[in-house]
Amino acid sequence: MCPLICVTGTQLPNTLQQVMIPVVSNSACDNAYGGVNISITSNMICAGLINQGGKDSCQGDSGGPMVSKNGSLWIQSGVASFGEGCADPKYPGVYSRVSEYQDWIKSYTGSNTPGFVQFNTDIEYSTMTTTTNTTATTTTNTTATATSNSNFRSVPKLLLFNLSLIPFSLFPAS
Repeated sequence: MCPLICVTGTQLPNTLQQVMIPVVSNSACDNAYGGVNISITSNMICAGLINQGGKDSCQGDSGGPMVSKNGSLWIQSGVASFGEGCADPKYPGVYSRVSEYQDWIKSYTGSNTPGFVQFNTDIEYSTMTTTTNTTATTTTNTTATATSNSNFRSVPKLLLFNLSLIPFSLFPAS
């Protein structure tokens, strides 16, 4: 096994790169990595073009975000972790699943609670549900509380960006 930075003889680009690739089910990803004795857990999410290859996160991308767009809001669903080579048709990229760490994230974000993307761990296609809960309380002579829940399904592809070149926030703009 080799981390994402294992490619040799490849010149790094001077401009920001992005790629649109589909989420791969955890069961298909686990099957792919079974031959190299790596287990894919519920703390992981995979993306790539199985049996096709050619697009993936790669050298220097570890720690970068896997994001999807919901309207004008970018939502981070993963953090680039590892892969077997780069863009190999047999091995999708593996990312840390951000939603599995939401309790820990919330414990550090306090009252600015971010929304999280929930992925079914055993899907065959890129289906996801996003739930964003926001509560705002204003106190003057009265207290007003507004809560909104939004869900969407069937986002076919995710974008992967290199965080070192763009600002990114887990919090929606106010």
